Amino acid sequence: MRVGDQRFPAHRVVLSAQSMFLAALFDSGLKDSASAEVELKELEPSVFALAMDYMYDGTCTVPSASTLEPVLAAASLLQVDSLVSAAAAELETRLTPGNCVRALACADRHHLPQLAARAEAVAAGAFVEAASDASMPVSSLRALLQSDAINVKTEQEVYETLSTWLKNQAVPLSEEAQRNLFSLVRLPLLPKPFIQSTVMEEAALSTVQGYKLLLTQLLGPTPAERNGGFVPAPAFAGSQPGYVFKVGPQGLGYYADAVPQPVADHALNAWFASNYI
Repeated sequence: MRVGDQRFPAHRVVLSAQSMFLAALFDSGLKDSASAEVELKELEPSVFALAMDYMYDGTCTVPSASTLEPVLAAASLLQVDSLVSAAAAELETRLTPGNCVRALACADRHHLPQLAARAEAVAAGAFVEAASDASMPVSSLRALLQSDAINVKTEQEVYETLSTWLKNQAVPLSEEAQRNLFSLVRLPLLPKPFIQSTVMEEAALSTVQGYKLLLTQLLGPTPAERNGGFVPAPAFAGSQPGYVFKVGPQGLGYYADAVPQPVADHALNAWFASNYI
């Protein structure tokens, strides 16, 4: 095998038995497939060396955490399913708030639902940091926005984090796709002044469809707080609007002080009238 500028002596029968991709390549009937040396252009030599170790020995030593994702990608390309599983399992053990978004993108590319679920759990604990990253897959962001377990102090953090993610997309989402994401924010939990000054000025919501979404949420039943309205804290860290610091059923921390009330109908009607009448 020739990969990049390096040659790897190997047995076709071994590689074919372990890799469906290489088996198909060797049997393709293409000009180079029957030659003594077959070139593989898709991989880096150092990564292929690790994959070949695994195909021969059933194990390989990955030198660093940063190499795990390239090895997983190589295993996916070569269709060495056991190496895909092993690399994904090792990634799960090394998940942190700093790398969970990369892991989510990796899981999305290679269709690894268990890795995605584990990475989403880590991202939920560091929601603002993780979900502000534009590389977070939209499917994972949607799952987090639907979760009761994301670690945020207020629903305003959820809205602002989503806005940041949307603004940082290289290819903007359609207004309909943006509205679908905004619909997962628990709008009645937002402060009234923030709704009137920020939410009602959002371009994706400044349409008839956006008005219907706002009307449905803001005049409907008040949804539950994230984390049951509880933010754990080991000590008092200053006053938080809408929260009381105390020892409660879930331990020491900040508890929601009151259930927000829906925004008045006249505020929505005034906004709609100024834009559409």
